Amino acid sequence: MPLPLKSLSRALVAALPLLWLGSWGCGLFESAQSDKVLAATVLATPAYDFSALVPDASFPFDSGVPLPSVDAGFATTLPSQTVAQVFFGQRNEDPTKQPAGLAGASVKLAINGKVFDLKDQSSGSYGLTTVEDPNLVFVPGVPYAVTVVQGGETFTATVQGPAEDHIEQFRVQAGRPLDHGAGQELQLTRSNTENIAFTTVFPLTSSGQGEPTYTNMPSTPLDLLDLIANDAPWKQKIITIPGTAFPQGATYYVVTIAAVKKGSTSNNLFTTSAFLAGKADMGLVKTR
Repeated sequence: MPLPLKSLSRALVAALPLLWLGSWGCGLFESAQSDKVLAATVLATPAYDFSALVPDASFPFDSGVPLPSVDAGFATTLPSQTVAQVFFGQRNEDPTKQPAGLAGASVKLAINGKVFDLKDQSSGSYGLTTVEDPNLVFVPGVPYAVTVVQGGETFTATVQGPAEDHIEQFRVQAGRPLDHGAGQELQLTRSNTENIAFTTVFPLTSSGQGEPTYTNMPSTPLDLLDLIANDAPWKQKIITIPGTAFPQGATYYVVTIAAVKKGSTSNNLFTTSAFLAGKADMGLVKTR
């Protein structure tokens, strides 16, 4: 039975619209004049074994920190998930307004030459998940390409899949949560700092996944400009998560660190277009 969580990959995808629609452009005149915009992501989460939390297959590991029982539908293993999501639309002349989505396009994703047809989800959104096609699997170090055909015109975006970025603390006792004091900052160590990394924290309770208590993904145009001007804060070897991310004691928090790489887009797409790909590392924190 499925774990009663929203897809972690989908959660990451949902948090990236400003990255998609911000000023990532290369400044080429042709791109600046185009009225079509594309925002594409291929994001993955790793498999995660929660069996340490339910050793007897019926009760949580720590009765003081309640989680769903297996009988209630709590699966002890979360499989690796990959989500491909594309937004294709027409830009608004008012830069403060979102582009208008264009439905009815043919959208394909190629991973190292293997082609997947993305489903039209209406309003300019196209997507595919591992649940819908088990062959959709993130592979580091290989080329990814998105091709959109609409109105007889072809639009493309490419990116090289980045190497996986592991968090050292999550590997010490795999599957077991990190013990941490509520309200205290947490420092995590990345294995690779080549790419930018976005951190998100959200609580996990008996009712499922809660709203994020922390993220360092850009949330305003000014934040995005800061990232473009200086991405060093997102490439630090040591990630420092503030204590406000862990406001309550006796609570499990899921921490995801998504290392993503930005690709390139064809000149007939507006300069706000982008293609991001990467895989998140994930771990649990249990507060006291």
